[in-house]
Amino acid sequence: MLVLTRRAGESVVIAGEIEVKILSIRKGVARLGIEAPARVRVLRHEVLTPEQVAQLEGTPDRAAMASPVENAPRFDDNED
Repeated sequence: MLVLTRRAGESVVIAGEIEVKILSIRKGVARLGIEAPARVRVLRHEVLTPEQVAQLEGTPDRAAMASPVENAPRFDDNED
């Protein structure tokens, strides 16, 4: 795992096309802005199924990894 320190207004770029920007930090809570191509699905970890978590953690359960995000619920976080 790569660990970085960022301040509000700073960002990191992943694979040259995904930008994660720190929008603000208040009371120990960071607000992130994520810009990614439409083909990239961005999900919060807590909405993943146990099978999807197992895939992310590298568990060799091939049956559970057949379709990693196909059935994950979609949420639009428009909380401000």
